[in-house]
Amino acid sequence: MTDIKAHVNLERWESAWQEGRTGWDLGNATPALLSVLQSHESVLFPASKSQWSVLIPGCGRGYDLAAFVAKKGVSAVGLDISPTGVAEADKELHQVRGLSRETVQVHLADFFEFSPSAPFDIIFDHT
Repeated sequence: MTDIKAHVNLERWESAWQEGRTGWDLGNATPALLSVLQSHESVLFPASKSQWSVLIPGCGRGYDLAAFVAKKGVSAVGLDISPTGVAEADKELHQVRGLSRETVQVHLADFFEFSPSAPFDIIFDHT
């Protein structure tokens, strides 16, 4: 991504957060994700393994992250390009829900430039 394009995207997302234009925010995890986590849990998290890692780019307030880490053995990382988005996710996950920073983390990062230290088992995005 060019620097100009990245700057435009950052400005767009940051202004949406700051102005409260967050129509994508359902106030809870994505209904389709909740359905899949319930109906296909054994497929997503087979008994042959005890730990899974999940990445959610553009994680918003982190509701989907919380849904994943509610499953035993799951840790999750969320990304957002907006500093306000990251702050909102941090507040929701760690202050409101009281989730451990070891279990769920949110990083200020562009997905296309993010270099994780290890591969993820699941990457979820619904946009």
